[in-house]
Amino acid sequence: MIAKITSRPETAETIAPALLKLAAESRKEAGCISYAVVRDVAEPNVFALVEEWTNMAALDAHNLMPHVHEALSQAGPLLAKAPEIGRYRSV
Repeated sequence: MIAKITSRPETAETIAPALLKLAAESRKEAGCISYAVVRDVAEPNVFALVEEWTNMAALDAHNLMPHVHEALSQAGPLLAKAPEIGRYRSV
């Protein structure tokens, strides 16, 4: 899964630690292969969460975790627009 997160320019430094905390908690979950937070070099208020899960069921379980809902509720006011979420499979 790849989630593109666009913060308001003035909130980028606030949202970055929240995304890193979300990643750290998510890496502890069963089924998480990798979970990275990356930041766009040209647009520093744009982040991407690059996640790899063993299967869709593990990803679905992840999306129900309390730390995910906490991160989404905290991030909401900091965002410039809704996150862009994509689910991908290896080719």
